[in-house]
Amino acid sequence: MCHVAVACVVLRDNRSAARALDLAAPRKRTRAGWLIQAQHFYTNLLADPALLASMAAYDAAREQLTSAQQDVTTVEAGLVAQQTTKGAAQEATRARDAALESLTRWMRDFLAIARVALAD
Repeated sequence: MCHVAVACVVLRDNRSAARALDLAAPRKRTRAGWLIQAQHFYTNLLADPALLASMAAYDAAREQLTSAQQDVTTVEAGLVAQQTTKGAAQEATRARDAALESLTRWMRDFLAIARVALAD
């Protein structure tokens, strides 16, 4: 957000840059939306030397911007890993619940047969 705020000030009069970096759009509140906006911002900013020069004048050098883009990529990878782990945990829970239901049915049948067999 710091880089976006600086870009809003630096590129205030550059409408094409504001469109390219999506500066006028409201910030997304979901993680997926934020990731898309952040990647879009850094990709387009780092691809344009004129924009980089404008940002560098306000102490936002290419190295900082590249590092921030890598941080966004790291967050994205972490979220993917989190979703994968979450999916595996949910599948394990479903499998456990199905096995417990099967065991419960078997025990109900077993107890009914045991009562009949031991009734004498």
